[in-house]
Parts: sequence; C-alpha cells; structure tokens
Amino acid sequence: MRINKKSILGFVFAVLLNQGFVHANEDAHWSDSIYIGAGVGQLKMDKSFCKISANITSCDRKDTSFKFFVGYQFNTYFSTEAGYVDLGEISQKDSTGWTVEQEFDGLMLHGVFSYPFTDRVSVNAKVGIYSLNRQVTGSGGNFAKAKNDEDVSEISLGIGLAYDLKNGFAMRAEWEKIGVEHNNDDRADLITASLLYSF
Repeated sequence: MRINKKSILGFVFAVLLNQGFVHANEDAHWSDSIYIGAGVGQLKMDKSFCKISANITSCDRKDTSFKFFVGYQFNTYFSTEAGYVDLGEISQKDSTGWTVEQEFDGLMLHGVFSYPFTDRVSVNAKVGIYSLNRQVTGSGGNFAKAKNDEDVSEISLGIGLAYDLKNGFAMRAEWEKIGVEHNNDDRADLITASLLYSF
C-alpha cells in the first residue's frame, strides 16, 4: 500500500481552509506539556538509488511508513520528541534475476522549533537523528539466498505545518530529508501526516 504525498498535504490544507484562520494567541498553544503522536506517510529514496548499477532492470524506491512518538513541549517555540519508526521496504532487481530488498525500522530523536501564525496554526522546523536497523535480503537468479542486518544512524532535517484541533488534539503534516550527510543514493524523503494528543 502506498500513500500519495499530495493527498496527505491536500487533506491537511483542506482542513485548514474549512476551519479558517484566526488571530494569534500564544496562550492557545501547548506549553509545558507531554504529548503523544502517531503518523503515516511515504518514504521515497532519491532517484539515484535506482541508478547505482547499469544492470538494474526494476526498482521500487517507495513504501508506506509509520511512526509513533512521545514529546515534551517546553514552551510555545520548542519541544523534543522520541519514538519508533517503520520506514518500510525498498528493492532493486538486476538482469540476472537477483533481487535485493531493504527494510528499515528503529528509533528517532528530534528537536522541534515552532512558530505560531495564529492561535491554531503554526509552522515548524526539526532536526534530529534516526538510529535504524537495516535488514538486507538478496534472492533470485542462480544465487543462494543471503541476508544481512546492520545498524545505521542518519541525520534528518524537516519542515511542517501544525493545526490545533482543540481539546488536546492536533494535526501535523511534515516533510523530512533523511540521510542529509550522505550521497544522493543514500538519501530519502519522508512525507507524513500525524495526529497528536497533549496531556
């Protein structure tokens, strides 16, 4: 199952337009509180991932991703988040029939900087790190099946838009670039829509 990133962002913006913008009021934003969240979206590897070798005949660089996280909002402008993420699976197949599949899941830690435009709408920027387990499986052709697990750490940067639904709930849509310290073939875009609840 794949999630279209345009549909995700379009849904969020439709909600914003339906509710309408109001004047900014800092007291309406979360502050000094713990919150939890869950999100779904799409991982998309850089297109160079499918051009690593001239022998690649098919390539799937997209998959559905999920994340679950907990955060602490220190004030209107800053929070920290930690959680679990399942980025999904990507694959490549070459002319010999050999197929390589890679699955990613692990932990994440981010600092989130927010700026409110109204008492319900804010933009945010985030920076953090993903500590992931990469499971690589090779099979097909005249080769024996092979499997390898390794731990990798990836730096990420992101921007997003949040909307306060009131009664402790909020919605957030965001884009992240994962692996900004690597060459293009090891970088990925992550588009997600999340629902948050503040205690």
